[in-house]
Amino acid sequence: MKTIYIIGSINVDFTTTVNKIPITGETVNGSNFFISFGGKGANQAVACARQGMNPFFIGCVGDDMYGQQIIEKFGQMNINTTHISTVPGSTGSAIIILENDNNRIIVTPGANHDITYANIRNGLKSACDGDILLLQMEIPIDMVEYAIEIAKSKNMILVLNAAPAHHIKPSHYKMIDYLIINEIEAQQLSDSLDLQTAVRNLEKQGVKHVIITMGSLGVMTKSNVIPAYRVKSVDTTAAGDTFVGTLVAKIATQCPLENALLYANAASALSVMKYGAQPSIPKKEEIEKFILNHQSI
Repeated sequence: MKTIYIIGSINVDFTTTVNKIPITGETVNGSNFFISFGGKGANQAVACARQGMNPFFIGCVGDDMYGQQIIEKFGQMNINTTHISTVPGSTGSAIIILENDNNRIIVTPGANHDITYANIRNGLKSACDGDILLLQMEIPIDMVEYAIEIAKSKNMILVLNAAPAHHIKPSHYKMIDYLIINEIEAQQLSDSLDLQTAVRNLEKQGVKHVIITMGSLGVMTKSNVIPAYRVKSVDTTAAGDTFVGTLVAKIATQCPLENALLYANAASALSVMKYGAQPSIPKKEEIEKFILNHQSI
């Protein structure tokens, strides 16, 4: 089994539910306010851990009241926190507004933008040939590109969740083994509104596997569209992160890609049935039971 390394963001999420989004100057009442931990990198690490993996996390938290809480929580989930640095200032945060099961998110990077070349270099020092590096784009783009270069110098399997979408150096695309993006990100990175064309354009740049998540429509690859499970959604926050982290965990066990995609689809379906980012990410046993139940319908 391959070791998973994750470099990315760690946030505190402040979530509230509203019946309507206020316009400028308007005040509306909210409900179901809660605080939870999030950030794309952190969510994906939790998703990996809940599949029985012990990922290494590389990132930064602030020296506020939340930073140490997050590190302790990670440790309880068997996420290796050796290379999570505490820096002066605030931990990254996200304001999440839920309206009719859809979300609007305002992210303040905080400590996530304090990650350094040394953090990445030291965090990947123990990585070996064939280990997996998972990246997103909620840290500075130069740090993402540096991590890509380090990973390829070590012959690691590179998974990039290009979210939020940001162009990288053209030469870096050929270093990516799995590029995971949603419909909007695919259009932005490929300069094509047609998703099949987007897949072809990105593969022409050298990406080995392009995977486009399409929400309730499922997942598109070069050769297939895998439908999503139909469930009652209450909160889509972290559904994509759940998919990504779960998929990487299956890749680490050398599961065939199509089977891994089906499994990750189930994980994502379960996540939208609960509120919150990390609280909604399902465990291995939940996913297996869910798939078994849907096979028998």
